[in-house]
Amino acid sequence: LIQELKHRETALFTEAEVYMQSQLRMFRLQQETAEVELASVASFCESVETSFAK
Repeated sequence: LIQELKHRETALFTEAEVYMQSQLRMFRLQQETAEVELASVASFCESVETSFAK
């Protein structure tokens, strides 16, 4: 019984690690997407500002 519990514990730790890595990858991709979108908005704001200055 103890051996089975230790095996199950190891399996759960592995599953948790895989899930955590998956979530981390997803959050990094979302961060990259947000940074690109933010840069796009900043660029648009700069071009509008330049147009108003003329």
